[in-house]
Amino acid sequence: MSKKNNKKFALMSEVLHLAAKGLGLTSPNPLVGAIVTDSRGVIVGRGWHERFGAPHAEVIALQEAGIKAKGGTLYVNLEPCSHHGKTPPCAPLIVESGIDNVVIAVKDPNPLVNGKGLEILESNSIRVEYGIMEKEAILLNEPFFTHTVLQRPLVTIKVASSLDGFISRENAKDRWITGEKSRDLSHHFRNSVDAILVGVQTILEDDPQLTARPKGIEGNPLVRVVLDTNLRTPLNSKILNTEKNNSTIIMTGEDISSEDLKRFQDLGVKIVGIPKNNRGLLDISKVLDYLAKLDVTHLLVEGGGLVHGSFVREKLADHLMCFVAPIIIGSNNGVSSFRGINPEGLTDSTELIDLRHEFVGKDILYRGRFKKPFWE
Repeated sequence: MSKKNNKKFALMSEVLHLAAKGLGLTSPNPLVGAIVTDSRGVIVGRGWHERFGAPHAEVIALQEAGIKAKGGTLYVNLEPCSHHGKTPPCAPLIVESGIDNVVIAVKDPNPLVNGKGLEILESNSIRVEYGIMEKEAILLNEPFFTHTVLQRPLVTIKVASSLDGFISRENAKDRWITGEKSRDLSHHFRNSVDAILVGVQTILEDDPQLTARPKGIEGNPLVRVVLDTNLRTPLNSKILNTEKNNSTIIMTGEDISSEDLKRFQDLGVKIVGIPKNNRGLLDISKVLDYLAKLDVTHLLVEGGGLVHGSFVREKLADHLMCFVAPIIIGSNNGVSSFRGINPEGLTDSTELIDLRHEFVGKDILYRGRFKKPFWE
C-alpha cells in the first residue's frame, strides 16, 4: 500500500472514530464524521453529527477549517446529503467552501441521496473518491443501512443465561442470573438503540422498567414494546408508569374487545393491533413493519424464550448478545433461552457466524450474527 493510501486509511479511520461519538444520539440519522485537510494535507477541521437535528459533520468540519479549506480535501464516512431535511444539504456547502477533493467511505443508500451528492460534487469539478474503508463504514451504520435498504430495524437479541442455556428457573423469583458488570454493560448497550422489546411473560414475571440506566450518564429515552397477544399486561406494571420520556407500545391481537383497549388507552398507552400468524402468535414481520414506520432503526429484543425463538424462526434476528453465567440450572427447572424452534437435526440448527467472546466480570459475553449481512 502506498504512503498516500496509508494516509487516506488513517484519516478515514479517525473519521469513523469521530462518527461513533454520536452513538445513541443521532437516530434515525446515520453516524457521520468528517475531517478537512488543507492543500498541504494538514488537518484544519474536524466534526461529527452530535445529535438528531444538529448540524451535520461536514458543516462543523468546514466551519472549523474556514478559508483553509480552499484547495483542500474533505474526508467523510458517508456520501454528503443533497436534499433538505432537518438541516440544509451538505453537498452545495462543500462546493462553496472551495474544497478540491472529497474522499468518501460509502454511498448513502437513501434514495433521496444515493449518488446525487456525488453528482453535485463532480459536476462542480471536485474530484471524488469513494470506497475507502467501505465495509467498516457500513458496519458502523448497520442500523441505518438495514432500516433504509430492508425497511425494518436491525434486530439484536440479548440473552442472559446459565451454562446450560436457561434464562431462569421455572416459577422462580430469582431476578438476576448474570453479574453486575454484565448488567451495567447491558444498560450501556440499551443506551445505543432506539427501542426495546419483550413478551408479556417477561412483564408478568419480572415487572421490568425497560429503560436505559447506564452508570455515569443519563440514559436516552426508549420506545418500549410489549408483545401481548391477549392483553394480559397488568395496569400497575412499571412499564406503564415510568416517566423520563420513554414511550410504551403494547402490540396485541386484532380481536381484543373495545373495553379492554379503553383500560389501557385511559393510561395514555398506545395499543397496536397486529395480525397473528398460523401459530396464533403475533406476526413478527408486521411488528417490525410498524416499528420501521416509527423510524426505529435498531431494536433490542430482551425476552423471553418464546419471543427470542419467534425472531430466529422467522429469520428476522440479526445479532446476538449472550451473557453466560458460570452456573447450571438443570433441565427440570430451567426456562429455555430459545423456544419454539424445532429443527429436524443438527444440520438444520441455527448457526451463528462471526462469533467472538470476552469476559465481563465472572460471565462470558458471546457476540455473533444469525446470518450474513445483507450487503455481502
